[in-house]
Amino acid sequence: MIENDFSQGALVEQMSKVLSDVVTYKFQAHGYHWNVKGPFFSQFHEFFEELYEDADDSIDPLAEIIRKLGVDAPFTLDDFSSLTCIDPMPIACGDPIAMSTELLKSNMHIKAHLTLAYDIANSMDEQGACNFLAERIDMHSKWIWQLKTTVGADHTASVVVTVDGFDPDKDGDDDSTPEGDIDHDFFPSLGE
Repeated sequence: MIENDFSQGALVEQMSKVLSDVVTYKFQAHGYHWNVKGPFFSQFHEFFEELYEDADDSIDPLAEIIRKLGVDAPFTLDDFSSLTCIDPMPIACGDPIAMSTELLKSNMHIKAHLTLAYDIANSMDEQGACNFLAERIDMHSKWIWQLKTTVGADHTASVVVTVDGFDPDKDGDDDSTPEGDIDHDFFPSLGE
């Protein structure tokens, strides 16, 4: 039997962070889709649409994983705002490269949080969640690659994103995940 290093509460909390990140990112990409300007408007308008549609398609399954764990999923704007680490920056003058850079940062945050959620779910033998999270990690890896190429970061300086407990330079097979401290004010049903 695999030893369980995390509690169900740790998985609920991490999945809630992922859900909040994805909802925030969806609106960020959608807003950029509406407001992009310049000679390559059509290409970026379509690309940003692909991003927000992909994010939108993942929101319901993320919430359903939380519900399967027996807890209500966050759903208010206040919930999402308090749980996300993404700060969608308004981009003056609709610069598509600046927008792409912000979307790259957001995708890197989401991928890091997905990886933490995957590690927790895997330690708990929550294979359904693991399968979904692995697919989302792969999809965000694709968006990171495409956005890095778009902004020129694939051959130049890297964009660095820091997430507590996650080191993107490590292979993920160590103990780099957080211990899963629960915010009992936000998740009172999980007890202390």
